Amino acid sequence: MQQVKTIPLKLYNYGGELNDLVQSYTSGMNYVSTVVYEHGKPMGSDKIQKRVYQDVRNLGLLSQMTCNICRQVAGTYKTLQEQIKIDRAEWQEIRYRPTNVTFSYRRDFTIAKEWVSITTLDGRKKYPFHMYSSAEQYFDGSWE
Repeated sequence: MQQVKTIPLKLYNYGGELNDLVQSYTSGMNYVSTVVYEHGKPMGSDKIQKRVYQDVRNLGLLSQMTCNICRQVAGTYKTLQEQIKIDRAEWQEIRYRPTNVTFSYRRDFTIAKEWVSITTLDGRKKYPFHMYSSAEQYFDGSWE
């Protein structure tokens, strides 16, 4: 079974293009959240994607990011539904804050030595990053 590991990276010298990307990604998340909320119950990511794909793409986001948004929002509303079942929450519209973007390796980003290449709204950009000592094992293959 394939293992997935999330590793935070600290980027150096990134310009406003990443901030613009985070803002657009958040706008996409909030748009999709509104669509699901108005539907009145959670939907699977495929159904969401069929309804909102072109609208989210019109925000300037690429295909993979649009698909990631649909999966992320579907998961959030599925969690909300589980909380409703045990009387710990009520049906509500979920609003996202601009804090991050979910990237897919080799589609939205790649890593080579001390550089990470990220797809932004303005195309592919390379940024230097800080390698945390706790993450080194995942890059040199010694963790397997």
